[in-house]
Amino acid sequence: MAFRSLFPFLLAVAVWVAASGCSSNQAAVQDGTRLDDQPEWVQTLGDYSTNFPGKEGIGAVASAPGSRLGSQVQREDALLAARNELATRIKARVRSVLSSTRQRLLEQGVEEAEELGTVNTQNAVQQRVDENLIGSRVIKQWKDPDSGELYVWVVLDGEGLAQMRSAIQREVMDQRLAKARDQHRQMLKEAFDTEMEQLTQ
Repeated sequence: MAFRSLFPFLLAVAVWVAASGCSSNQAAVQDGTRLDDQPEWVQTLGDYSTNFPGKEGIGAVASAPGSRLGSQVQREDALLAARNELATRIKARVRSVLSSTRQRLLEQGVEEAEELGTVNTQNAVQQRVDENLIGSRVIKQWKDPDSGELYVWVVLDGEGLAQMRSAIQREVMDQRLAKARDQHRQMLKEAFDTEMEQLTQ
């Protein structure tokens, strides 16, 4: 009788021991595909010069986890993240170009170049960047078979960059530095053109 009363308890202990033994033999939960299994463009975070040697362009990679709303939502999330990353990269480089141009012109005595450091100019130029990012395109996608993470690679190629440069130059030369351009036209153009050529570096 005593054994019967202890039976449920002993059974529970036996199940727990068995479960513990099984779990200790299981492989660790995988974090995702090994780095060397990923496509090169994922490993290089979409670096354009690495994947397209000798060609001009800027790329960016971002990812999105699996969504209970389906693969289309996951793709849209990854695409939005990739385009945001691309915008961040380009805007950082454009800010560097504006800063370098401003410094060079100030050293050459073009006082009006101070306008390149104002918030209004920065905002206007970044708006031109946003407008031209519409030309960016998805060139590859990859889903991690272990984690389900979807990676998307977006690029703005040489033609798109040329259009962006032209839009930024018009904004700066025709709008922001119009007054200074009348007096230092060639100096401004050469300084700005030289710096803008470094956009993809």
